[in-house]
Amino acid sequence: MCPEGWHLPNGSEWYTLYSAMGSSPYAMQAKGYANWSSATDAYGFSALPAGSYVAVAIGNVGSYAIFWSATEYNNGYAYNWYLHASSADLDSDGKNHGFAVRCVKDSP
Repeated sequence: MCPEGWHLPNGSEWYTLYSAMGSSPYAMQAKGYANWSSATDAYGFSALPAGSYVAVAIGNVGSYAIFWSATEYNNGYAYNWYLHASSADLDSDGKNHGFAVRCVKDSP
């Protein structure tokens, strides 16, 4: 999924990033979106509220961002980082859903 030398972050890595941003969902959000009116993008992460692809449709564009995690929940499900307008946390969804990915550079 990620190029050589990079990896999909696991659940722990998502929480580490969130903690480093003061545990504020607003610090992760790109400014300029109506549903994310409190966004500060304080650290330049600039998550876009891209919504998701489920079944045969793209939905909730402008409302939230979901990023896959490398942490598997079970055979058919995996954890994802769910960024709402006022909260952020790990959730789990079917692996057949379409969410954004974030690649993290491997440590040397």
